[in-house]
Amino acid sequence: SSDLALRRNYLPGIYQQHIEDLKDYFQEKTVSIIVDETTDSRARSVVNILFSYHGDTRLVAVDYLNSVNSVTVGQLIIRTLIEWSIPFNFPRLLASDSAAYMKKSYRELLKPIMPQLIHSPCLAHILNLIR
Repeated sequence: SSDLALRRNYLPGIYQQHIEDLKDYFQEKTVSIIVDETTDSRARSVVNILFSYHGDTRLVAVDYLNSVNSVTVGQLIIRTLIEWSIPFNFPRLLASDSAAYMKKSYRELLKPIMPQLIHSPCLAHILNLIR
């Protein structure tokens, strides 16, 4: 059908161009990093990473992790920065939930290589813990 042809022939190129445009936009910018983990309908751990620069926030990575811990999350953030050509001295803020593994990832993996990085636990996540 024509839908299938459109998806096969045009969508991959359009998607790749969109990613390249985003990479050009965020390249070497003082981004804020937003990271959150959730589970999908199959109970797999999904980690989403967003970059924000001057109020423009975009989803830049979605990754399925077999194990979510301070090391795997830190490695994913570092790998994403490298893939998007963002030097480690550029990110300014890490926004995440208050999970122990996230705090440990910031403290033990990210802060030593990005001393300018500030961790800001998400207020919505904190308020959700209050019952």
